[in-house]
This record gives sequence, C-alpha cells and structure tokens, in this order.
Amino acid sequence: MLLRGEVQGGKCRCIRGRTACSGARCATGQKCVDGKCREPGCAPACERKVCGADGCGGSCGGYGAGETCDNGSCRCADDRKACQGSGVPRSQCCTNSDCGGVNQVCRNDGIFGCSDGLRSCDGACRQCCTNAHCGDGTCEQGTCVRAPIRATKTTTFGLSKTMRSDAVFYPDGTSTIETFTKNTEPLSALRGHVVVLIRDGRGAEIARSQEFVCPTRCATADFTCPIPRSGTDTFFQHFSPTIPGDAQRLEILHADNRTPK
Repeated sequence: MLLRGEVQGGKCRCIRGRTACSGARCATGQKCVDGKCREPGCAPACERKVCGADGCGGSCGGYGAGETCDNGSCRCADDRKACQGSGVPRSQCCTNSDCGGVNQVCRNDGIFGCSDGLRSCDGACRQCCTNAHCGDGTCEQGTCVRAPIRATKTTTFGLSKTMRSDAVFYPDGTSTIETFTKNTEPLSALRGHVVVLIRDGRGAEIARSQEFVCPTRCATADFTCPIPRSGTDTFFQHFSPTIPGDAQRLEILHADNRTPK
C-alpha cells in the first residue's frame, strides 16, 4: 500500500481510497504531495498567488491561452488583451466599445465589422462606396441619394396648339415643371394649364402639384395681342418631406383653358 505523497517509478500515483493525483512526473528526490511534486520538507508559498512557482519545485497554478504569470497573478501577454476571461490578440476586438470607427461593431470572431445594412469602404462603415451600390441613385459621401424622378409629356389641342412639359421631382421634395407652349392657329388662343401627379409603386396618387397656368398664346390673326405666340415657363413647388420616400413616378396633365383632369 502506498503512503500519501510517495512516488512510484518517478510518477505520482493514486492512493487507495483517495482522489487521483495529477500524474505529473517528479524529479529525483521530490515527493508527490496532494498530486504535486514537492521538495522534501518544503512548505509551498502560494498565498495570494494563482500561478507561478511555489518555491518547492512545484506550481501554484496555471494560466489560460494567451496569458502569462506576473508575480503570481495571471495577465495577458504583451501582444494580447483581456477579453471575457481569456486573452485575445490586441488587433482584435472584444466588445463594440473597442470599435473606434463610426457604425462599427465587433463580430463574434473578434474582427471589426459594420452594422447591419452598411458596408466597409476604405476602413469606414457606410451605406455605399460607389454608385453601383445605390441602384438608380448615386453615392454621395457614403450615403445613397435617390435619383430625381422625371417625366415628359407633349399634347396637341386642335390642329396646331402645342404644349410640352418636362417635370422633375427631387429627393428633397422639390419639383420643377418646365412647359413650352406654342399656338399657330389663326382664330383660337391657347391658355395652357399644367398639373403633375406623384404616384407610388402601386400607381396610387400620393400628391399632386398646384395648377400652373401658362401665359395666353394668342391666335395668329389677333394682331392686337402683345404676347408672343410661343415661349417656355418654369414653375416650382416644394412638397412634404414624407412624400419622396414613396414617390416612384410622375404623371403630367395638360388642358387648354380649363383645369386638367
């Protein structure tokens, strides 16, 4: 029967009825005490120590991967930092607070990443890097800006009264309508009216412009009329900021001497 603390064949052995020893091989002259190899008659010095040598040829404890023992306390190696109970390379992140960039997050693998919906552009997290990331829009300073919505319409009244309108609706809610009117009829004047409808992706009307009225284009036989028989007029209107997000297309309505319908 082996006594507690003996070594057999240079290796700690289990004592009958006791907990198994560590199995560490002991040097010649050392004894196995509580599963650790000790110098005969030496008292281990492990008070307030969790790692490092115990002064008797043994150890007060080990430390985790990426750690080192500093005066009996476990700390991260110089090239590592503490992260949730272990050490990770300093180049990696542990929590989102380690991420110095705007909209950066720390991924599970310790690599700096971007928040959902953003992409990395030259080390910064942005909505877009190039116009290719914005569909029909453009990339401006990392943010996708919707392209303006445009529409064109030409209408002829009678034989020779013409209206042509070019409408543009910008992402900030501003709209411009440029309308050319021309009258070459001898007896009938042209009084052009213009309205622009804004529709969503389903075609439903979500807003309409005010009614714009162009200058009267007199009949060619009216020699007393001082107004030119043709010309271009530009109209402006600003819509609510909530409308651009739903706007998908424009519809232009023309009428002569009445409200367009």
